[in-house]
Amino acid sequence: MLQHRLALILFSALGVIALSACAKAPARQVWQNPDVPQEQWSSDIGECRRLARREVEREAGLQPMISSDNLSGGLGAYQQNMTTYDLQRLQAQVFERCMRANGYGPASEKIK
Repeated sequence: MLQHRLALILFSALGVIALSACAKAPARQVWQNPDVPQEQWSSDIGECRRLARREVEREAGLQPMISSDNLSGGLGAYQQNMTTYDLQRLQAQVFERCMRANGYGPASEKIK
């Protein structure tokens, strides 16, 4: 029984990580940096995505485990959905901070 609960908790955590890995920058913004050759942009974007994914994976590992009382009902599913949403937002925020720290901005903004 304990092994079953641990497996369920592990699969739930892996599901959250898998879903959060799918999150990208909101609305697939086009990022630009006039100070960097355009050939480097995709490499920088990829590095910021990896950084954001690592941060989400680290944060997901720190999330409190869903109690066994909530595994069978709507509250457990609600908690999991909210955790997934929070992790997706975190990933988008980390990605955006990384891009801005590297001098990028959305194409719709004027860049200094």
